[in-house]
Order: sequence, then C-alpha cells, then structure tokens
Amino acid sequence: MREPFAEFWGTAVMVMFGNGSVAQTLLSAGQTAAPGGNGFGAYRSINWGWGLGAMLGLYATGDYGAYLNPAITLSNCIYRQLPWRRFPMYFVAQMLGGFVGSGVVYANYISAID
Repeated sequence: MREPFAEFWGTAVMVMFGNGSVAQTLLSAGQTAAPGGNGFGAYRSINWGWGLGAMLGLYATGDYGAYLNPAITLSNCIYRQLPWRRFPMYFVAQMLGGFVGSGVVYANYISAID
C-alpha cells in the first residue's frame, strides 16, 4: 500500500504546483497592482511551476517509482517494466491525487474563478 499512497501524494503535489502556477498567471493577468502592471506571472512562471511540481512530486514518492501519470504507468505495464497487478492501484491513486491537487487549487482560487 505504500506505492499507491506515494503515487497519490506525488501526483497531488505535482498537480497543485503545476495548476497553481497556471491559475496564478491566468487569473492575475492585467492586474495593475502587480509590478509592471501586467499581472503576477508570465509564461515562464508556468514552466517553472510545472517543473518544480514534477520535481517535488518525484521527491514526495521517494523510492517507489514515481510514475505520477496513468499513461506512463500503462506504458510501463505494456512494456513489462511494471506488473499488471499494480496498474489498477496506481491508476486509482494517480487519478485521486490529480483530483485532490486540482481541488486544492480550485479552493484557493475560487473567488477569482467564479
């Protein structure tokens, strides 16, 4: 059960940082209170957010593989890098982690989104 739990948290962390950087950049575009008056973020901050999120997601999983993506998990099962019996657990953990990460970002930016 440690591996699916690690996949859950790794995916949640990656999605929180990645989607959080996208939300920050897009929802603050055009705010004049930002330095320069163009909003709090740019295209590069999205790249840095996703890169940092992927790195922290990998660190969060420890030594358990860190696939963090159902497509990567599926391809590893197809090419026999990962046993098929682990796929359902990893898939569910990664999907739930993605939903939790997105939910945290939505809860943080709900006033700007709605």
